[in-house]
Amino acid sequence: MEILDTTAISTALPKMAHDFQSKVVHLSAGINSYTLRAMLLINKRLDCRPPQYKKVFNAVL
Repeated sequence: MEILDTTAISTALPKMAHDFQSKVVHLSAGINSYTLRAMLLINKRLDCRPPQYKKVFNAVL
């Protein structure tokens, strides 16, 4: 689901930048912070699961 959110927002990023009269770079920083926050929340949820889930998640990072 996270990939779908990021893909949809990244596709719309140039149009959003034009509408907000901003640069794509500034909006891209917001997208990166959103993705990072989501990863941290997923990692926090994995703390209550068996250790093998966390090992797999950290390997992806």
